[in-house]
Amino acid sequence: MPYALVLVVLLIVTVIALRYRSGWGFLGLWFFLILAPSSSFLPIISEIVAEHRMYLPLAAVVVAVVVCGYCLGGHLFSRLVSSDDRRLALERLLGYALAGVVVFALGFATAKRNHDYRSELSIWQDTVVKQLDNPRAYNNRGQAYKSRGQHELATRDYNKAIELDPAYAKAYNNRGNAYGSKGEYDQAIRDLNKAIKLDPKNAHAYYSNRGVVYRDKGDLEQAIRDFDQAIALDPAYATAYNNLAWILATCPDPQIRDGAEAVHLAERACGLGDNRVPTQLDTLAAAYAELGQFDQAVETAEKAVRLALAAGQQELAKDIRNRLELYKAKRPFRTSARQQVQPDRLSPPNSKDEP
Repeated sequence: MPYALVLVVLLIVTVIALRYRSGWGFLGLWFFLILAPSSSFLPIISEIVAEHRMYLPLAAVVVAVVVCGYCLGGHLFSRLVSSDDRRLALERLLGYALAGVVVFALGFATAKRNHDYRSELSIWQDTVVKQLDNPRAYNNRGQAYKSRGQHELATRDYNKAIELDPAYAKAYNNRGNAYGSKGEYDQAIRDLNKAIKLDPKNAHAYYSNRGVVYRDKGDLEQAIRDFDQAIALDPAYATAYNNLAWILATCPDPQIRDGAEAVHLAERACGLGDNRVPTQLDTLAAAYAELGQFDQAVETAEKAVRLALAAGQQELAKDIRNRLELYKAKRPFRTSARQQVQPDRLSPPNSKDEP
């Protein structure tokens, strides 16, 4: 906790300076008053990384450094140079030189930091290098690897996050999702069971993710139970509605299919997503087709294709087009029990931290 200790010392010094009406106390007060609304004391929880919060507070530190440098330089020159003209000339020359050095150094540091921010992976890579014992950094780098399809590297980072923090539910969730993506269903289920146990607050997401694993494994009845449980825990969780509707609309087993319920669930999911999520509209189209409402299925699928293309989801758009051709031919879509056509696996509100 060295950073916290530094802040405590600065706060104490600021209080003492204010007590004696020193100008330095004003700079300390400036720093803490601007920092407080967005600091760890009053956090902005929607932001994961926000070092820009320090920009204005650090202006006080810059002023303090400039004033100290000016006073120290003036004192040294007054002792070393007797002539006022020479002293002023040297002060000006040194000032220009120092300003150039500072501008160059800060410009270089800014360019280097911008390089760290060039991608999600690079910023978390930088964080891992600087904080080797930070489980959150490993978890989030794992998510960055997973988004690139590098599941082995992602799993390795989740393993490290769990090693550093054995009670880190989101790392178990993310590792479970990675195992599921690789077809290692039993390991995925074990991790998701652990996440549910460790973090009941986000259990709705973990149940939904486990439902996807059971669905891909071919255990549709257990998948349906998990999606139902996720909806019971969070009636506004669109992902669970969508996943359950997909099974009820496309399952090859007529004992499981339920077109009317699939339409109801898919419409609920689309409503929660403002009818702008391609996978949800894809599910709704499949549900309409299961009910024999092929005109609505075609219209909905066409909208899903447009949204998928606009989002750069070329593969998804291709899959929806294939189903669209079925609807135009007045045929519903069917999937095998193990065929994962529409991966809709999400983590709790955020799979990064804060997942």
